Amino acid sequence: MRNVAVFHREHVLPPISARPDQVERVLKARFHDAMTKLHPQGKELDLLIVILPDNNGTLYGDVKRICETDLGIVSQCCLTKHVFRMNKQYLANMALKINVKVGGRNTVLVDALSRRIPLVSDVPTIIFGADVTHHFNEASCCCIMVMICNIVAGQNKVDED
Repeated sequence: MRNVAVFHREHVLPPISARPDQVERVLKARFHDAMTKLHPQGKELDLLIVILPDNNGTLYGDVKRICETDLGIVSQCCLTKHVFRMNKQYLANMALKINVKVGGRNTVLVDALSRRIPLVSDVPTIIFGADVTHHFNEASCCCIMVMICNIVAGQNKVDED
């Protein structure tokens, strides 16, 4: 049985805006307000969508740090200029990102195996995927590398952060 997320049109709290120098205080206050409203209903906040005004790397980093380390909540950031264009491809990409962040899967190799892909379906195969994020600011340079390995035949998985 698959877990299916159901999203409701009603906001837990109405959207608000804040200046970049107030982002930590506002995020923590809004999280507290949301949890105060949800806990009596036996619910928790699963996702916070943050619409950023521009590509200010410092603000993005602050939002991610606060949400993921201080509050323990999954966040999805997007830019104002993209959100209000309502571009179908952009919104589809956002939906894919959100789906993975809340525990869904966007691809399943079993579907590919049923169509018999040479080498992947004929012999035990290891599939590697890697992604590197470079974050630059005035003070330092930071790179984050993630590597995922999946051994197809034995269904063993190794994930490294």
